[in-house]
Amino acid sequence: ACLRRSLTPNTSESSTSAGERPLNLHNLRFACRGRRECGSAILKASGHESLAGTAMRRLYGGVALFSATVLTFQIALTRLFSVAQFYHFAFLVISLALLGFGASGSLLAICPRLRTLAWRPVFALGTGPAMLAAYLVLNHWAFDSYAIAWDRAQVWRLLGNLLSLAVPFTLAGALIGALLAD
Repeated sequence: ACLRRSLTPNTSESSTSAGERPLNLHNLRFACRGRRECGSAILKASGHESLAGTAMRRLYGGVALFSATVLTFQIALTRLFSVAQFYHFAFLVISLALLGFGASGSLLAICPRLRTLAWRPVFALGTGPAMLAAYLVLNHWAFDSYAIAWDRAQVWRLLGNLLSLAVPFTLAGALIGALLAD
């Protein structure tokens, strides 16, 4: 029944020349209603099994490479904090990454339109410059952990550093969340 429902034409949608639905992940997901075996049956019956497999491999490969980039940035920040400050500031980077990914999940839940295809390039292309800007802010507004006890300007420098470092993780989390939401 699932296979028949997915391969029969729908008159309300624009159809292809053969009168069948266009094959995309959105149609497959709603045609199957969550049944795993149905998706593979549709792909085999329609002759698009290799196309969908290739698209999924490319999507997951892109997510893996982007995640590796974010992890590399996180490791670089950990080393930078452990050398420039003390080792306990290096653990702060993990908290910043979790804060950024959590904030992006909240953003995507509050504004579902941010999950659309139009926002994905913004997130992807904004992450690199945000990483560079965060690094430059970190170097320009040097934070002295010894002076924080008597100099209130150090508190503002620390907050500026932390907020600028959270932005790349928020953009990266938004991209990964938007990609995996579909």
